[in-house]
Amino acid sequence: MGAYRIPDWLTDLLECPECRRSRLVREDDRYTCRHCGSTHPVVNEVPLLMPASAVEDGARLISAHLGDLDLASVERALGSALRFRLADPWLRSEFTNILDRYESVFAGHSASPGEAERRRPFEPVAEYFNPRFEPGRETFRSFRIRNNTPHVLASEGEKPFNVSYKITGPNGFETEGVRSRFPIPLKPGGELTVPVRIKAPDREGDYRISVLIVQEFVGWYEESPIFVGELRVESGVEATPHLIRPPHKGYFDFEEDLRQCGLVIERAVDMVRERRPDAGVIRVAELACGHDPQIMRHYQPGTQVVGFDLCWAQVQFASLIFQKKWPAHDDRYAFVSGDVFNAPFKAKSFDVIVISAALHHFSNTVEALKLMKDMLAPGGRIVLLREPGAVAPDDPTYIRELTNGFNEQQFVLPEYETMFQRTGLRPIYEQLDFECSYKTILVTTD
Repeated sequence: MGAYRIPDWLTDLLECPECRRSRLVREDDRYTCRHCGSTHPVVNEVPLLMPASAVEDGARLISAHLGDLDLASVERALGSALRFRLADPWLRSEFTNILDRYESVFAGHSASPGEAERRRPFEPVAEYFNPRFEPGRETFRSFRIRNNTPHVLASEGEKPFNVSYKITGPNGFETEGVRSRFPIPLKPGGELTVPVRIKAPDREGDYRISVLIVQEFVGWYEESPIFVGELRVESGVEATPHLIRPPHKGYFDFEEDLRQCGLVIERAVDMVRERRPDAGVIRVAELACGHDPQIMRHYQPGTQVVGFDLCWAQVQFASLIFQKKWPAHDDRYAFVSGDVFNAPFKAKSFDVIVISAALHHFSNTVEALKLMKDMLAPGGRIVLLREPGAVAPDDPTYIRELTNGFNEQQFVLPEYETMFQRTGLRPIYEQLDFECSYKTILVTTD
C-alpha cells in the first residue's frame, strides 16, 4: 500500500481562502488556486489554507533580518527551538520565542489620540444574557470585557476592581448587587470573560439590571456600563425539560465523558441517515479538532470525516497518528488547517459538524456558531461536546488555564439558550454529564 494522500473528495469540498471564487488544485507539496494563483503549502498531507495576509513565513522573516541567511539553515534552527525547551517555565520564552524577537509586534497597534479619547474605558465585547431568573436564586451570567484604560484591573490591592450590578425594581427602588472578582488581572488592551454572580430579587416581576465595574473606595463606573437590560423574575423559568442528566456518580470521569461523546455523535449521524436514507456517504467535520478528534476516536461507519484546526502542527500530528491507526482506510479521513472565521470549505459542505471542548474558547460564540451553520448541509446537525455547563470561578484548573493565556470561559445552561436563539439554532437533544459537561445536538430554525 502506498503512502497516505489527501483524498479527492476533500479537494471537491475546498475553495480558495484568498479569493473565495475557485476550487484548489493539488500540485505536489502545495494547493494552487486557478483563479487568483495563490499557493498554500501541504505538510504531512495537511494543507494550510489561509489567506496570504494571515500567515507570515518565519524562516524568510528571520533570514531577512540576519542578512539573508540560507533558508534551510534557518528552518533547522527554528525546528530545534521548537523541539527542545528549558525545564524552567519562567525561562522558556527566552529560549523558544524566537520569531517575536525579529518583528515589531507593536507596530500599527497604537491608537491615535482622537481614537483613544473616543473609546470607553471598559468596553463590552460579548454577552449571552438570558433575562429569566428564579426568585431569590443566585446564579451566573458571563460578560466579556475589554480594558481600554492604562490600568490593570485586578481584584486585589488597596483599591481593587470588581464587577457588580444594580437592579431597579418596578417602584424605581435601586439595590446594589454582590461583587464578582476578575478571575485574573485584566491588562490594558486585553479582553477577559468575567463570570458575574447575580442574585435575583425575591419577588416575581420585571426589573432592570445594569452590570458595572466598581473600584472599591473609589466608585462605580456608571458612564461605562458593561450591560444594561431587562431582568425577569418568575418561578419555573430555568427548567430545561428535555435535558438528560445521566446517573453518573462520584468525581468527573474523563474516559466515561469521552464515551458519552461517542454516543452523542452516533445519535447525530443516525438522525441524518433517518432523515435522508438515500444520502449515501455522510460527511462529518470537527472544528478545533486538535490531535485527537472525537469524530475519529468514535468513527461512524459510512462517513467521511475532516479534522480542522487553527494549529497546523496539531493537525499534522493527527494526520500522522491516523496514518498509523487506519492504514487500510485512508480514504475515510482528511485534515485541514485554517481559521474557522475564514474556513476554506464551500457552503453547506457537511452533514454533521462537531466541536468538542472548544466553542467556549472563541471570544464570540454566536459568531462561531453562525459560521458552523453556514457550512451545514440542509437537514444537518451541529454537535457540541464537553462544553462547560456550570460556573466555578475559583476552580484551580480554570485559573491556571487563564494564567497560561488560554481563553477559558464558563457558561450556565440559560446562556447557551441565548446563544442558540441568536444564531437560529434549536437543541433537539441535550445532556449534562457530571453536572458540568454539556453536550447537545442542534438543528437550524430557518
